[in-house]
Amino acid sequence: MSNQDFAKSLIDQIPNEAPNAETLEAFAEIENGGGHKSSGSAKQLFAELMED
Repeated sequence: MSNQDFAKSLIDQIPNEAPNAETLEAFAEIENGGGHKSSGSAKQLFAELMED
């Protein structure tokens, strides 16, 4: 099996799923400037998210 064939067989195993309504709503929120923004460290981000 060539590398190309192997790569294609791996890609073919990935399910082709459409995002659900909640995910689409989150995408729209981000596209419209909403969402949570943080310029600190990952530790600070998770602390902020846990407060919400």
